Amino acid sequence: MYLWTVLVLGTVRLNCNWDYDKVHEIANNHITLRKMLGHGVKYGAHEIDDGETYALQRIKDNVSLLTPEQLDRISELVVKEGHKLLNRTNVENNENNDEKQLHVENVNENENENENEDEDEDEDDNQLDVENVDENAEKLHCKFDSYVIETDVHFPTDINLLYDAARVMIQLIAVLCDRLGISEWRQYVYHIGKIKNIFEW
Repeated sequence: MYLWTVLVLGTVRLNCNWDYDKVHEIANNHITLRKMLGHGVKYGAHEIDDGETYALQRIKDNVSLLTPEQLDRISELVVKEGHKLLNRTNVENNENNDEKQLHVENVNENENENENEDEDEDEDDNQLDVENVDENAEKLHCKFDSYVIETDVHFPTDINLLYDAARVMIQLIAVLCDRLGISEWRQYVYHIGKIKNIFEW
């Protein structure tokens, strides 16, 4: 198994909190994930799966070697590389450094020509300007957004969880029956209310 395959399956397993059976099923049947694993073969304008499958024991033996600590280390490396891409390139940094040096030299020359002016204040101001430019060039500006959703969260007692399971099951069956044109489940809201009354007793 390739290292890329181990990384993709291990990341999916840890982030989705799946067991190995679920990872085995997804790795062999999920079209998008299989494209990420490199199993898509282009045939003209179409892309055909190469048909390679993964055995359950093979996934367990390889993916289990990828620990959360190793994923954290990989994430740190990816973030550092991302920062390099977002920041200015080395060439631009060198050009900016050269321009800063020329600017500082010109300022020093002007200060030497104007000896009657307050040289100490000018030098301090120029040094502060250069330091501020360096700090701003290294900063990474990010934007994010968040919002609050009002939800009805109740204490997860056994009876509440059982009622939630029955309610969601009835709702899903009603949706499927509506799509299939089956009318026997049209009173599902009434049945949910009856079940709720029973649970409240």
